Amino acid sequence: MVERESVARACDAGGAPAYLKKTVLTQGIGPWCQGHNSMNDHVSHRAEPVDLLARQALFAFASAVTVPLVVLGKDKEPPYHRGTGVLFTARGRYFLITAEHVLKDQPIGRMAIVPRGRRDKLAPFGKVGMWLPQDQRFDVGYLEFLEPDSIERIRSTYRFVGPENIGNANLDSDVFLCGFPDKQIDISGKRVTGEPLFVDSTPLKSVPKGLNFDLVPGLEMFAAYGRRGYSPETGVEIDTPDLTCTSGCGVWQYTPPASGIWTPERAVRLVAVQNSFRHSEFFRAMTWSVVHQGLHSFAPDVARDIYEAVFPGAKNS
Repeated sequence: MVERESVARACDAGGAPAYLKKTVLTQGIGPWCQGHNSMNDHVSHRAEPVDLLARQALFAFASAVTVPLVVLGKDKEPPYHRGTGVLFTARGRYFLITAEHVLKDQPIGRMAIVPRGRRDKLAPFGKVGMWLPQDQRFDVGYLEFLEPDSIERIRSTYRFVGPENIGNANLDSDVFLCGFPDKQIDISGKRVTGEPLFVDSTPLKSVPKGLNFDLVPGLEMFAAYGRRGYSPETGVEIDTPDLTCTSGCGVWQYTPPASGIWTPERAVRLVAVQNSFRHSEFFRAMTWSVVHQGLHSFAPDVARDIYEAVFPGAKNS
């Protein structure tokens, strides 16, 4: 077991974060490691091609929980686009999951989610709890929304996924990412407009060559860059742009149900959080195992709910 120290921080809209406590990230919890294929009633295999209507339904589901993150400017300065996040809830607690580097050294009190349909009404987070790993190889960051008004404001235009929507990443099923690349965001004054991008991809079964960072074996996923991007409204294929600012977005894996009625919620699982890319070659993501480990350090009951949803009947050790 490899221990990684992290620091839990609480922030409010008025100032810098105050240190609360130290927590621990532990590498390798139970059967989250590669090779464990249990995933509720889902089977692990390469998905059949998805037709237009099904694709639009999947994109609508994924985009409803995917948020563009901006930092509000001081005085008359315009906001700037910082990255992407995924909304998650369990046990009556509401979180934003993103990449660690999206949050690090940022003025969290001025960070905001861009509401769907009302891009000019940017909503600051308000009071939040923030957890970041000190070991930057574990590139996952967490915010917990602590103000009921902020939670309701977010829920008025977005939704939160729960443990039932989480899955164990495998290398044998296709994936897609849903995020907000900088080239799809337009900022004019204090108005922010743009739509998410969806990119189909296939997990790589070998680590790309020429990497300039340390690996975290068994806890990260590499996938083909994907030349096919899609408009969320029509599903029309477009050339995949540069993926800058998709960091923190979700990577979804096709997991068609073995039986029962097809729904978007049952057809895909959120399996990783994207954090970097090499243009035209690959993108990299931390698997939900890493997210689970972080949650285990400051929200163990939430982590337990995820584990039991992904591995029913398994002991969460």
